[in-house]
Amino acid sequence: MRPEQAQTRAVQRMTTLPLVVQALAPQRVGKVMNGQTCVSDWMLVASPLTVPEGFHARSLSEAAVGRMRAAVLADVRRLGPPEHGGISARPFATGVAVEGQNLATGDGADLVLDAGGVVVGRMRRRLTQEEAWHVGETADQVIKPLLDMALSVLGHCEVVGKTEVHLHVRITPTARGARPVLALYTAHTSGELKAPPGSEAFFGGHVHLPVEDNTAKELAERMMRELARASGIDWWER
Repeated sequence: MRPEQAQTRAVQRMTTLPLVVQALAPQRVGKVMNGQTCVSDWMLVASPLTVPEGFHARSLSEAAVGRMRAAVLADVRRLGPPEHGGISARPFATGVAVEGQNLATGDGADLVLDAGGVVVGRMRRRLTQEEAWHVGETADQVIKPLLDMALSVLGHCEVVGKTEVHLHVRITPTARGARPVLALYTAHTSGELKAPPGSEAFFGGHVHLPVEDNTAKELAERMMRELARASGIDWWER
């Protein structure tokens, strides 16, 4: 199979498998907490260009679910007081979902693994209208943790080689008058990422597995620069 054919098939898996479609669909906002005016949903989808033999069995194994539970629980505890983090696992015919939420903040993290060869990492952060996010901190606190969660699961399922990675960002207003935007800033300038439901912001990239020490950090920084430019912030490659 030619590389471009393999990439096309990977993207098809990332956009058509039922569990993936469900994971990327708008999720219930739930209880409004801590004065929020919006929720931001960050969804990272990853699939290898070549799904290794035995992936189906490994992805549905108890060991894979254990790896997912540990990854989600670590992130949920990081999103607020650690003692308020909780998770649950839901089996499906073709995969599994591990969902977590920090009950003190309402922020959450999920992992969805489809045995067809796709993992989806999701993070929900609640926002207030006055809140602005530093671009670098967004890469460190949102994008890189999502990459770490997703790539660790694929590594556990023995994926090697080039892996397609997509990042979707959705901002859903939860208060009257709130806009579906995320305010971002750097040391020198600021901007707004417009990402309303139905018109989510999208960023793409790829990594090679197994991951090296800086793999997730480098891709997170690359997506961070795309995020800044999409928000109207002048950020050019050197």
